Amino acid sequence: MVSSQMIKQSGDPGAAMAAELAEAQRVGGVGSWVLRPGSVNTWSDEMCRIHGVEPGTPIPEDHDWYAGYMCPEQYAALVAKLGSVLRSGGAYEMEYDVHRPDGSTRHVLSRGSSFLDTDGAVAGVRGTTIDITELAETRLALAARELELAEAQHAAKVGSWVLQADGTNTWSDEMNRIHGMVPGDPVPDYDTYLDRYRPGHGVATARERMAEALRDGKPYEAEYTITLPDGEGLTLLARGSAVRDASGAIVGLRGSCVDITEQARTRAALAASERVHRALVGSLAEAVIVQDLTGHIVLANPAASRVLGIRLDELTGLTSADERWEALHEDGSPFPGDEHPAMVTLRTGMPVRDAVMQIARPSQDRVWLRINSTPLTDDEGALTGTVVSFEDITAFIDAQEAQRRFGEELERRVEERTVELAQANAELQVVSATISHDLRAPVRAVAGFARLLQMRHAGELSPEAAHYVENIVVSGETMGHLIDDFLAYVRLGRDALHQEPVDLAAEVGWLRLTFGAGLDAAGGTLRVEEPLGTPVGDPALVRRMLQNLVDNAITYARPGVAPEVTISARETDGRITVVVADNGQGIDTAAQARIFDVFTRVQLEQDLAHAGIGLAMVRKAARAMGTEVYVESVVGAGTTFRFSLPAAHAMIGR
Repeated sequence: MVSSQMIKQSGDPGAAMAAELAEAQRVGGVGSWVLRPGSVNTWSDEMCRIHGVEPGTPIPEDHDWYAGYMCPEQYAALVAKLGSVLRSGGAYEMEYDVHRPDGSTRHVLSRGSSFLDTDGAVAGVRGTTIDITELAETRLALAARELELAEAQHAAKVGSWVLQADGTNTWSDEMNRIHGMVPGDPVPDYDTYLDRYRPGHGVATARERMAEALRDGKPYEAEYTITLPDGEGLTLLARGSAVRDASGAIVGLRGSCVDITEQARTRAALAASERVHRALVGSLAEAVIVQDLTGHIVLANPAASRVLGIRLDELTGLTSADERWEALHEDGSPFPGDEHPAMVTLRTGMPVRDAVMQIARPSQDRVWLRINSTPLTDDEGALTGTVVSFEDITAFIDAQEAQRRFGEELERRVEERTVELAQANAELQVVSATISHDLRAPVRAVAGFARLLQMRHAGELSPEAAHYVENIVVSGETMGHLIDDFLAYVRLGRDALHQEPVDLAAEVGWLRLTFGAGLDAAGGTLRVEEPLGTPVGDPALVRRMLQNLVDNAITYARPGVAPEVTISARETDGRITVVVADNGQGIDTAAQARIFDVFTRVQLEQDLAHAGIGLAMVRKAARAMGTEVYVESVVGAGTTFRFSLPAAHAMIGR
């Protein structure tokens, strides 16, 4: 495609004009386009730039591709407008967002109008698209500021107004509310205002100052009272300044109005109760002093005398810079007098809260103080001094220090216990290795030789001897199983936990292979209620839990009753609860509290072949995966175990 620069250099006046138009579009952020149904769409270079594509990029005939630049709702509205223009002619205008291929978004104004073919039928639509992102952002910012201003006025109960020279008023919403009106109600002119609200104290002065402001342009402030139509009295504070036209002539006033009724009542109450307050300060348990602008103490209550250890008459005239305080920061560094809270407030006019300082008392002991300093001002807001309150927090600081020392001691003990635990774990590993190599081998040898004696010399043994040999074989094998179970329990959880989706259906298939023969021999069944779902856990631990629970169900089947084991799972609130139920002997309520303990067997005489570790391993595996296993059982009816794990699909994206 020929660039605008090449067109300029060609010497063709028409081409040069086109190039200048393209450059003007680029500078103004205005793209032009032509849409002809069934024909190639035409975009100017700037139209391409607005959409974030390279100028000269071919534009498809089918305009449905344009949906990729817009949200569905805006695209549908644009298609409807274009369709109407293509059917009936006319023009349209619409603002919408353009989502560029690079992920950025621009706000545009599109205008288009139909054009006709030689037969007078609508041949297409041509128009312009203007990038008005900055304008849209400015509009939003302006609207936001106006909303913030209205909300700020409402929160602060400050109304704003404009008074024209002819007496016409314009009020903000909060100005209406202050005067008992609903926002949007017609605003009275100034004369009607005075008639409606029965002006009281200060109104005459306010009128004089407003007249002066309209005449001389001098800003004013006035406090006055009015009575609302419902009889409520208000005290208002109005501030105003002149509004001038382009020539500098005063054409009105603008200002603010604050409902200070409560403040006025408070002022009156304060004035009436000043003596009471002085008496209250004197009786306060908290220490209070007043310092003038030079920092000298002019007033103190008895509590201040008690905390500082200085008589009231001796406190008067002292300053924060007095060397007798020997003030220190919490870190032990000196606390200069000009940094004392009172001096900071006198210097800045700002309050100081919760400053901590240690000082010396004449009795030679030292005390910790928590200090607050508040500025004192006159009716016009001028700083006249500061009120300082403080309390003795020595006991609190001492307690903090004791707590810190206790924490350090506790941390030291934890470190010691951690070392001891590591040593115990190391010793347990040695014991496990010893059991595995030094104990298991001779036990298996005893059982193996006893089995050989039984097999090869059975005919030579008396019935009593054969019985003894059988007991040796069974006991040796039982001891071997016990050692294996114990080692498995000790090792369980040492390996890194592998949290991943667990295929419960595959695990149930493995259980069928493992226990199928035993169940068939007993006439039992392993029933599965599908679907089982896919929880997240350690597959090896989940398999161990299911294996031990099914083995437990078969072991404790009721005599004469074919064992039935049911495995099911259900999902609730993003977790899958796995349930293993049987129709076995059941577990007495008193025994349910200890079946998960190591080496616990409910029926010792029946369960000699088991070490009492299976259910303990189930609980240990569950806790390793951050869950618990629960049991419900009825003697003579069966037992149900359940545990829950997160559902795999619920974990996606976490």
